[in-house]
Amino acid sequence: MININTLDLNLLKVFDAIMDERHISRAAERLCVTQPAVSGMVKRLRQHLDDELFIRTRNGVIPTQRAEELALPIKNLLQQLNIIFNNQSFDPLTAQQQFTFAATDYTQQVILEPFLLKLRQIAPQIKCAVLNLSADQTRLEMSKGNIDFAFMTPEDAPAFAVSKALFKEEYVFAISKSHRLSQQSSISVKEFCEQPQGIVSYDGGSFRTQTDEVLMQLGFKRDVSMSMPSFSSLINLIKKSDITAIIPKKIAEINLDLKTFDLPFEISGFTKLLVWHERTQLSIAHEWIREQIFASCK
Repeated sequence: MININTLDLNLLKVFDAIMDERHISRAAERLCVTQPAVSGMVKRLRQHLDDELFIRTRNGVIPTQRAEELALPIKNLLQQLNIIFNNQSFDPLTAQQQFTFAATDYTQQVILEPFLLKLRQIAPQIKCAVLNLSADQTRLEMSKGNIDFAFMTPEDAPAFAVSKALFKEEYVFAISKSHRLSQQSSISVKEFCEQPQGIVSYDGGSFRTQTDEVLMQLGFKRDVSMSMPSFSSLINLIKKSDITAIIPKKIAEINLDLKTFDLPFEISGFTKLLVWHERTQLSIAHEWIREQIFASCK
């Protein structure tokens, strides 16, 4: 059993860095100490825990089962200690914290852009980094403590996180204002299927969505000729060509030079959540950022 009275908390910081980096030298560089110093602290950790913890390989280290079991509790403990000792006050005008957000291009346009513009006015010294990650990458990086906030759907949100719904989104059909159908007030399913269409495929290269399943049940099929990696690139195509697309309504609302129609059939929308790790739940700074995001989405 570990005697916590003799345990150096710096050993836990070393453990956490090695778990993240999977490499002794990179962990030493991250902690601004020498590699021999890190190796010495690993030796002490092994004695405390009576486990090898990290197995050296040609490309770095592999954690043992015991190390894997300890990784998340230790990261959470370090985060909570940081909050305890650095959470006395928070003044937006003078705060200099850095926050990292995981967001798709949809979220960047609909949520983050208006939020960041407001943030520049009320907290000008706060730094924000925005990463465009897949759901799997977001879950992994948030578990490591590398992401403060993410914008996800309920089915993608990790079990270890806390979340709150920001809004519900629905879809519309978008065309350019120079399109031959732009003078109509509505479209039929047949007219919809006759138009060349584009979709967004974040995973890459797909030409099918839930829309195609719905159309098949109705006895129709559409022509999807463009598969794009983002809504911004798809919308540029719509504006400059005869390409049409189903897009989220909130995206359409910030692109006023598009003509939109209600869909002539029903497809499910989605709920967008703000997601954060439970280890930051009590942080005054994180709570303030969350409240600003909630307010900007009302």
